[in-house]
Amino acid sequence: MYVNNFGQPHKPLALALPAGRGRQLRQDMRQLVEELGTAIRPFESDEYRSRVEQIDAEFNERHEGALTELGKEAASQNIGCCALRPDFRWRR
Repeated sequence: MYVNNFGQPHKPLALALPAGRGRQLRQDMRQLVEELGTAIRPFESDEYRSRVEQIDAEFNERHEGALTELGKEAASQNIGCCALRPDFRWRR
């Protein structure tokens, strides 16, 4: 039996199983896929997506407010403050 090799997808891994265990593994994997499908469904709902968007909006609002307050405090002490892009990385 071969399984996916996530590190090198073009080189599947061979599993050596005792005689008769392949069928049991196949049944167990089918059951796992079915159970995962059921477990994932709530995360696909419109209600869930809406809640995630609401939380994101609230977080962004708080984040922007905190940055604004930090900028005001810095300015009151004659300190310059600027925001960098989220993907900004310092290089050595």
